[in-house]
Amino acid sequence: KPHPAAEVAEGNKIFHQGIPSQGVSACATCHGPQGLGSKMFPRLAGQHAKYIMKQLQSFQGDMPNVAVMHGVAATLHKAEMRAVADYAASLP
Repeated sequence: KPHPAAEVAEGNKIFHQGIPSQGVSACATCHGPQGLGSKMFPRLAGQHAKYIMKQLQSFQGDMPNVAVMHGVAATLHKAEMRAVADYAASLP
């Protein structure tokens, strides 16, 4: 299904710039500017938006072995998570 343009645009901004006022780092810092990931960080480009949303929501809890993502996701609002998920899903 198509991703809403406004959400994708907002997700692009968060993905590349983060939300400094909320202490949210840019996703691209670890996952790469195209979301392709690396040995240490998973690929986000082309993942299903629902999967990314579920992961971000679970990172807000106290999952073991994801302390870095807990810190990143802790202050994200649901609409911001959805925007990032839609943006990453739209990447090739």
